[in-house]
Amino acid sequence: MPSQIFFKENLRIQAHGWPIYIALMLLVNHNIRPEVTASNQLIAFAITLLMFNACIGLFYTLFLKNWIWKSAVLIVVLFFTATELIQHFGASWIRDSTGPITLLPWSHQDEQYYWRMFNRYLGLLMMSAGLVFHIRSVINARGLKKEAELRHKKELEAKEMEFAFHMVQINPHFLYNVLNGMQQRTKGVLPEVAQSLDQLGDLMNYLLTASKDGVKRVLLFRELEAIESYILLERSRFENCHVDFKVTGEPTIHKLVPGTLLTLVENAFKYGIYTDVDHPIEIRLLIEADSFVFECSNTIDRSRKTSASSGLGHKNIIARMDAVFAGRYTFEAVEEGDTYNVKLIINQI
Repeated sequence: MPSQIFFKENLRIQAHGWPIYIALMLLVNHNIRPEVTASNQLIAFAITLLMFNACIGLFYTLFLKNWIWKSAVLIVVLFFTATELIQHFGASWIRDSTGPITLLPWSHQDEQYYWRMFNRYLGLLMMSAGLVFHIRSVINARGLKKEAELRHKKELEAKEMEFAFHMVQINPHFLYNVLNGMQQRTKGVLPEVAQSLDQLGDLMNYLLTASKDGVKRVLLFRELEAIESYILLERSRFENCHVDFKVTGEPTIHKLVPGTLLTLVENAFKYGIYTDVDHPIEIRLLIEADSFVFECSNTIDRSRKTSASSGLGHKNIIARMDAVFAGRYTFEAVEEGDTYNVKLIINQI
């Protein structure tokens, strides 16, 4: 990415700068050196352009690639090669500071000649170095801007999570007590409603217990009980609610972050189709000695798969898992055609 920015910015600046240089060069030489033809000036410009971009390449390897020794060798090779080529082929356009344009003989390669040529290169070296420094500052500025945008995005996500957390904490005990009271009053009159309220009360009791300060892990079987209560609630709401839920192994000693699996199951109901008997929500839990694997898949309900499903639940899960099981879990969420699959593996050791 920095290389692409470098070459694009370099091309843009040179495309704007060189036409102005050519126009000024022709104008100045027309007035102070009318004997020099336009073709000779263009040949001189072509050599200047070639040398300038060679210097750009050198400073690119030096400042952006950190090829210090390679750059030093290339500078020496370029200097002597260009000097000899100009001496042999293009010396007719070189003006000595004390006289007219002269063609220096091939044998006249003394120390003064190289110093004069180095003096002529200094301007190109300074211009190319300035351009490379400018482009480097542009690349750094864009990098800093991108980092600031990413940091701002993370801050917004953190605020969204904090807001969501506070929303679910609004008087939960009050709601739990209300549900308990309603369950008692409907027990003899509407037993089915009372049963649903009882399941909802159990679910809320689990969430309240799990959300207490300092509770970072709960036993897996307690999370499974909450999932079963949630599925029963959904089945009481919808007659054609099809869920294939299977657990293999004993969930008595394994632990996890509270609400993790429940959130994934809730998302499957929220954004999936569960009324198709041929394509139910499939939930699998495989419990092994030192780990367990949770998988949940559902057919996507495109009518409800909107921008509201921002992935905040998944981000919340990842943030909490990083805090408790860092380096000991893997989480995948993949959309394949009309099916959405999530997979969570948690190692206990």
